[in-house]
Formats: sequence, structure tokens, C-alpha cells
Amino acid sequence: MITIKNGLLLIDIDDFHIFNESHGTYFSDTLLISFANQLTRNLKEHDMASYIHDNKFAIFLSDVISDRYIEHIANCINNTFLTINLGKSVPKLTCSIGISIAHKNETDFSTMIKEADMALYTAKTTGKNKIVYYFDELNENYS
Repeated sequence: MITIKNGLLLIDIDDFHIFNESHGTYFSDTLLISFANQLTRNLKEHDMASYIHDNKFAIFLSDVISDRYIEHIANCINNTFLTINLGKSVPKLTCSIGISIAHKNETDFSTMIKEADMALYTAKTTGKNKIVYYFDELNENYS
């Protein structure tokens, strides 16, 4: 029997405020638009990507048959930053990703957001430039 899952990825561009302050909002906004356009390149037609605010994005993956697809999308997002060339004077941008996976009809969307946010918080507070999947023990460290 095939298990169908949903996945939610919250993406935060690491230290984007520093980049924004040093390069200005026009250049930063252009970069965000470029990143948003690249986010959708590897998604299936029924997946959804959205800009949330500041430097955060969300991707909802529906009807996922394999965890490998979720891992593939997370790696594609990370690799997107490797392909962005801003010149030698600009440090490479990285991102942190928090992921929540739910079996179909088992978890509601608001719970998935909360779990992905806990995973993202863990990625940001443990060194950034990481992909962290939600697991129950994160509840103990999250406030």
C-alpha cells in the first residue's frame, strides 16, 4: 500500500537583513523575486510556493508518495543559492529550511505550519544553512 503524505517547507534566507542593509532594498527585492521564480522550477503542478514576508517563503507539497521527493525539493532550494552569482564582493547567500511531513488527513495545516516553524527555528539557532525535519523532541526546545 502506498502512503500519501503532505510536506510543508518553510524557507528563511540567512542573514538577509545584513544583505538588505548593505545593498539596498531595490537590489534585495530583485533578488527575492529571482529566488521566488526559481523556487517553482522543480515543483509538480499541484504543489504550491508562496512568499510569506521579509525573507521567508513556504512550499506546500501535496500527495507526496516518497520522502525522497521532499528531500529532492529541499536540496534544489539549497542549490539555488549556489547558482546565484552576485559577484566577488558579495558573500554567498544561504538558507535554512524547516520541514513538516504529515500523512494525508492525519495533521491539519495549522499544525504543519507550527511544526515546520519549530524545525526552521532549530535550523536557525543551531548554525543556519541547514535543513531540519520536525520531530516530537523539538517541542521541548521551542517557545
